[in-house]
Amino acid sequence: MRRKLCNFLLICFLCVFSSCDVGQSKKVLSSKMRESELSMYNNAVLALKKKNYKTAKELFEKVADIAPFSSIGEEAKASYTKILYDEGKFAAAAGSAEGYLLNYPGGARMDQVLSIKGNAYFQMSKGRSNSGEFADKARNAFAVLVDTFPTSDYVTDAHQKLLEINEIMAEKIFSIGSFYFREMNYHAAIARFDELVRDYSGTKLYASALSKRAEAYKMLGIDISSS
Repeated sequence: MRRKLCNFLLICFLCVFSSCDVGQSKKVLSSKMRESELSMYNNAVLALKKKNYKTAKELFEKVADIAPFSSIGEEAKASYTKILYDEGKFAAAAGSAEGYLLNYPGGARMDQVLSIKGNAYFQMSKGRSNSGEFADKARNAFAVLVDTFPTSDYVTDAHQKLLEINEIMAEKIFSIGSFYFREMNYHAAIARFDELVRDYSGTKLYASALSKRAEAYKMLGIDISSS
């Protein structure tokens, strides 16, 4: 009986000792991983200072992947996103910005990433058949930036881009309205010109939209000049 009790106590001791040893090993491993992440991040920052953008981008991406929800991972993700934008990889930059905003909704560089996102979509809206879709995404990003960070250094640019986006959207709507007018689909043309007059009153094509709308009504036998 005594021998069984001694064996039992020995087993308990070994289990506790083993548990402590495993816990200590995990702490050491975790500490080494953090050191590795920090070293990799510092190397990325150094590469960026030396304008070795390829190496910096690769290292920032690795840090962001292996430490996705840490403060150092956040910094790496923001830096990686900026490099993508600076390289002119707008679709990739927009996607990376979306990832940052999803993972770090209260991130320290949220205003900068919103600016990158807006500008990336803004660049993508130029000369594309689906420019309206990208312009809308750019406008949403800039609107959030302006509303959430009114004192940010990126707000001035956001305001300017919002004005430019309105011009882009007005041009697109006016072009569609003019197409319907040429096709003698006057009701559809009027709907487009109404949209421009209603939503983009401060744009360059506002007066032209009013004039074309009046012409379309006139073709339908309706004189709105006195209304």
